Amino acid sequence: MMNTNPITEAITLAGGVGKLAAMLGVKHPAVIRWRALWDDGRTDAIPASRAIEIEAATGIPRSHLRPDLWGEIPRTAA
Repeated sequence: MMNTNPITEAITLAGGVGKLAAMLGVKHPAVIRWRALWDDGRTDAIPASRAIEIEAATGIPRSHLRPDLWGEIPRTAA
């Protein structure tokens, strides 16, 4: 799992909170809230659909944005 907040990384790649919010069609307080929730340990901070959009806009894998949904799945014997 990543050591840094992936939402902060997305903000940086987008060029700021306002630009990421505009890319996603949300208001900037939503992005700030996601970042704060992640900092508080909430790996479900970002809505799943937004994680997919952030992945498309920034290249940050959805598994980093929502590891609770798309984290590594343990391999099992077939």
